[in-house]
Amino acid sequence: MSILTSEGGNFLLLDFGGTDIKASVSCNGNLASIKRQNVTSCLKKDGRKRFYIAQELEKVVSDFLESYRGQTFTGILISTQMSCAQILGGKSDGELIVSWQDAHSKLPFDALPLEVLMAAGNDLKVGSPVISALGYQPDEKLQTSLSLDTLGGFLAKILSPEVSDLRHVTDAFALGGYTLPDFSKAQFSSEIGLPRVTSQLREIGTSTVFGGSPVFTPVGDQQASLYGVGLREDEVAVNIGTGGQVARMVREFNYNADYQTRPYFQDSFLATVTHLPAGRLAAEYFEIWRQSFKFSFREFLEFSSPHVDFSDSIPPLELDVSNKKALVDASLAHMHVPHSLPTELSRTLATIYAKAIEEVDPGGKKKIVFAGGLGSAYSELQRRISQATCREIRVSSSLESTISGLSELARTSRP
Repeated sequence: MSILTSEGGNFLLLDFGGTDIKASVSCNGNLASIKRQNVTSCLKKDGRKRFYIAQELEKVVSDFLESYRGQTFTGILISTQMSCAQILGGKSDGELIVSWQDAHSKLPFDALPLEVLMAAGNDLKVGSPVISALGYQPDEKLQTSLSLDTLGGFLAKILSPEVSDLRHVTDAFALGGYTLPDFSKAQFSSEIGLPRVTSQLREIGTSTVFGGSPVFTPVGDQQASLYGVGLREDEVAVNIGTGGQVARMVREFNYNADYQTRPYFQDSFLATVTHLPAGRLAAEYFEIWRQSFKFSFREFLEFSSPHVDFSDSIPPLELDVSNKKALVDASLAHMHVPHSLPTELSRTLATIYAKAIEEVDPGGKKKIVFAGGLGSAYSELQRRISQATCREIRVSSSLESTISGLSELARTSRP
């Protein structure tokens, strides 16, 4: 299978996020308009389980891509929300795609020793697919061969049923069964089949849907987003989309309990704090606010109340960042007047993200780059985070940094 080379061309770009599936075409680095479709209704909830039905998701994706049918491309690049995986084998062979939000397999996770967590760069969690797979079919794991493929791999198979099992490290590592820094298979996951990994963008199949267009190894959406904003070593990235992350680039893997370490491009890693409150939390504030004020979401973010002193410092609130209701209640308790809810949202998010920035860059003064999404559109939040951390900021010009990252990967092919 060939490696993507920087000869330019016409690329189909596909990003499957937590809220929308998006697509665009990049011609020699120039992006066409981005098409999108909401996919939140596809996520099933059963107690603490969170999963997609593969057959339903395939139809949603196929219908979404119908407008591109009949076209051929230099290549097809895919990014997806990480830690989502299709469970292959067992009674539910191929039927389930477990989400990163799944949290029902606590017992298998609690049984893992510290050295396993350290070898995984502190990025192994209850919702990691290898943990979820053990929880979904605990009575079958010894009798039936189980294997996992990434959500990116699942999408690639919709386009090209005969794709190989090779996956990019930024996509595959989030399955949870690999170790750093060499991406070898972890001993505890030896009973589960995992994809082969590569650090290069390689062709893994040809699309039957798009006239034999080559399909390349999918990549992680966080990494694609940061590549899209041109993350530099002297910067800390704040990425606020459906979920939120803070990250900086590092050249070598060193375990640190304060953050997770993930593979990035060009043989480097990300030191990152993830699963921070983001778009979903902002939506909850907005729902409360619009009961009294008939403004759009953008107007909500830009709202300035004359009753609020915007020069106040961020209070050292002790917030439970894993509990959205507690966050909302804490901000409501600190409101001065009803008009100040937008300001309280920026105060709450700034408190959380300032803390995360100090965790990935303790005592440092790296510049902050807002990497698309809500962070790039929310000037009051930018101001508060800059004030709280005493750091300069840079704001990405692209609100769709993940699609931009795929376009840049297609253009430069230097991952």
